[in-house]
Amino acid sequence: IKKKIWFNSENSNSKSDLYKLDDSTLSSCDCNDPDWSIGFTSGDHNTTDKWVNTYNTTLYIKDTPVLYTPYYGFSTDQTRRTGLIRPTIGWSSKEGLLYAQPIFIAPSVSYDIEYIPSIKTLRGHGNELRFRYSDSLYSMFEFEAGYFKEKSKYKNEYLLKNDKHYGWNLGYNRTKIFSDEESTDGLLIKLSSMNDVDYINTKYGSNNMDYKDRYLESKINYYYNTNNYFTGLDMK
Repeated sequence: IKKKIWFNSENSNSKSDLYKLDDSTLSSCDCNDPDWSIGFTSGDHNTTDKWVNTYNTTLYIKDTPVLYTPYYGFSTDQTRRTGLIRPTIGWSSKEGLLYAQPIFIAPSVSYDIEYIPSIKTLRGHGNELRFRYSDSLYSMFEFEAGYFKEKSKYKNEYLLKNDKHYGWNLGYNRTKIFSDEESTDGLLIKLSSMNDVDYINTKYGSNNMDYKDRYLESKINYYYNTNNYFTGLDMK
C-alpha cells in the first residue's frame, strides 16, 4: 500500500531537487482533518535522495500536541539506507528497564550490518552483531554473534552458572549450484554455538518458545533432484 505525504507551508522555495519549507505541516492522512500531523518551523525535502528534515518539530494527534523534538528526519520511500531502527523499550520487575537500539548499516545492495547494544538496568548489558550477504541471486549468507554481561547481584540472586553469555549462529542457503534446466538442487547450512542457554534468553528479539525442543542444533543439508531420481545428504 502506497501512501502519499502532503505538505502545507506558509513559505517555501525550491532550488533544483531541494525544497525549503517554513512554518509547515505534513501528514499522510486526510488533508482537511488529519488524524495525525507533524508541525515544524523549518525544514527541507530532497526529492532525489527522498529524505525530509524538520526542525523544531511537534507531533499532533488531531489538534493536540503530544511530542516535541528539535530535529526529525525520515525517508519518503522504502530504499535500504544506513540509520537507526525503531528501538525496543520494555520493563520487567526482575530485569528492570530494557532498552535496545539497533543500528543498521547498508553500504551495498549485496550486504548489510546490524549492531545492537542493549541494557537491562537490573540485570546487565549486551552487544550483538548481525551480518547478511548475498553472493548471488540464489543465495543468502547470515552470521550473528552476541555477548551479554550479568550484574553480580542478579547472577547470585538467580543462581546463574555464568556471568557472561555468548554465542554465534551461521546460516547459508543456496540453490542452483550444480543444477541446470532439467534439475534442481539446494544447500542449507546452519551452525550454532553458545556457552550456555542464557545466551538465547538475553538475545535481542529472542523467543524462548522457538527452543523448547532443541536448545542447540547444527545441520548441513544438500539435495539434487531430477525427473528420474532424487538424492540428498543430511547431517545434524
